Amino acid sequence: MGRKQIRTGKHLLFCFTGLIFLFFSGCALLEKIQEPSPPVISPAEKEKIRQREALEALAAEEKRKEDTARAHLLKGRRLFAQGDWEGAFLENQKIVTGFQGKPLMEEALFMIGLIHLHPDNPHKESGKALEAMRRVVKEHPNGFFSQQARAWIILLMNLEKSNKENEKLTKDLEKLGREHEKMSKMLEEYKKVDIETEGKKR
Repeated sequence: MGRKQIRTGKHLLFCFTGLIFLFFSGCALLEKIQEPSPPVISPAEKEKIRQREALEALAAEEKRKEDTARAHLLKGRRLFAQGDWEGAFLENQKIVTGFQGKPLMEEALFMIGLIHLHPDNPHKESGKALEAMRRVVKEHPNGFFSQQARAWIILLMNLEKSNKENEKLTKDLEKLGREHEKMSKMLEEYKKVDIETEGKKR
C-alpha cells in the first residue's frame, strides 16, 4: 500500500513536471507565433532609405565642415585682436581656400581685407585689401559684409587715385627742381662770364 502511494506520488510529480515543461514550451511557441514577421521592403523603398541615409551623412559632413570653418574664423578674430597679423591671415585663408561658397567665406575675405589695411600691420598692402573687398562684393553681393566692403572699395580707390596724383606731382616737382638746378648753374656761368668781361674792360 505504501509503495503504491510512493509510485503514485512519483507519477504525479513526473506529470506535474511535464505539465510545467509543456506550459513554458507552449508560451515560447506562442510568442514565436505572435512575433510579427519582418516587413517586406520593396526595392523602391530600399532606394529611398539609401538616399535618405546618404543625405543625412552629407548633412553631417557639411555640419562638421562648418564647425571647422567657424573654429578657424574665431581663432582668426582672436589673433587679429592680439595684433598677430600673419596668424590671423593664415586662419582666414584656410577658410577661403578650403570652404569656398560657404557663408563664412564672406567674413574671412572681409577680415583678410582688414588685415591688409590695418595701420599697425607692417606688411599692409592696400592693393591686396582692395582685391579682397572686391571679392566680397562679387561673390557675396547680398551678404552681411557686402555694404561695408563697398565703402572700403570707394575709399581705397580714392586713396589710390590720390596716391597716383601725388606721385605725378612729386615727379613734376623733381623735374622742376632739376631744371631749377640747371638754370642756377647756367646763371652762375653767366655771372662768371660777366665778371670776366668786366675785368677785361677795366
